[in-house]
Amino acid sequence: MEDQQPLGALERPQHEALLSVMPLAEPDERATGRETFSRGFSELAEHAVVSTSGSCAAAVTLTDPEGGPLTETPEGRASAVTHPEVSELVAVQWESEEGPVPEALESGEPVFVSDVRHETRWPRYREMALQRGLRACATLPFRHEGAVLTVSVYAFHPDGLSGVVEEKSTELAGLAEQVVRSRGRCA
Repeated sequence: MEDQQPLGALERPQHEALLSVMPLAEPDERATGRETFSRGFSELAEHAVVSTSGSCAAAVTLTDPEGGPLTETPEGRASAVTHPEVSELVAVQWESEEGPVPEALESGEPVFVSDVRHETRWPRYREMALQRGLRACATLPFRHEGAVLTVSVYAFHPDGLSGVVEEKSTELAGLAEQVVRSRGRCA
């Protein structure tokens, strides 16, 4: 990962860091006003991190109804992250089948970790998160018409996301539903 900034670089104003990793709209997309499915994921991830106090990064994934492998869209894999290193953290969860995303998919309930350093359920996830300086995370699952979308937010400080499940669930659920509904229009 030679030319990429370390995750710690996100401590600068969040919107500047996000814009450096968010995909831009294709020219024909801007001309027609039609938003692509993957663009909706990117915007949801961006909104999650910018609007969540204490958050430094976010990830969005879409799976089949059983929480199986990442769903594909016409544009490719249905996921988005606000920083390249977070994609590695999401990938290790799919490979090892352990971590907050698989647990949220299995339980159907939000998963909150106030301090990753004390987490013992997911050793590979824990190690990778700590290597990136991430100390807290929250993953919220949303089901809609046979799809399961997860929104995960991450923080550099222990307890940095306290209250996120209670404070952001309704707002993120509405945004997640909009993105999943757009799936039918883009397929």
